[in-house]
Amino acid sequence: MEKTKIELNQLDLIGISTVTTTNCEMNPGTSKVAPLFTRYMSEQLATRIKQKTNPGVTYLVYASLKSDGKGENNWFAGEYKCFIGEQVQSLDNQDVSVLEPLTIAKSAYQKFTTAPGKIPDISINAWQKIWAMQEHEFDGKPTHIADFEIYDQRKLSSNNATIDIYIGIE
Repeated sequence: MEKTKIELNQLDLIGISTVTTTNCEMNPGTSKVAPLFTRYMSEQLATRIKQKTNPGVTYLVYASLKSDGKGENNWFAGEYKCFIGEQVQSLDNQDVSVLEPLTIAKSAYQKFTTAPGKIPDISINAWQKIWAMQEHEFDGKPTHIADFEIYDQRKLSSNNATIDIYIGIE
């Protein structure tokens, strides 16, 4: 997996979300992320989004991570919001009857780019590697405020896809 430190400006996104836990996601029978992704695609919700910054570039965001009770936010602590949508130029005049806004503040990130492979295997394998990393391997302390995956034209071949994963760092 290729690793790059990068800073991103504020991201304004429109999409749909669910609340889940890591434990829920470990069991295909209780997973909420896969059905959320399926709903977003099958209902063609991206067609309702106006003023897209990069049409066809989809963000899968993990945000609002709950504390572990010890003052630390982490991937295993508890509930978090999973959001799927696209970046927009403006949050104004969006269809909020079905879609919701999400703003991610300007931040530094450790960007991980997967080697080509099959979806969802490349995402699962990448996250397992990221979760096993030590803090110093991120070139900054992970903030766990909003981490996300980007699915763009490189995901068009489901057997030879590449995705980027962004982990917020201090």
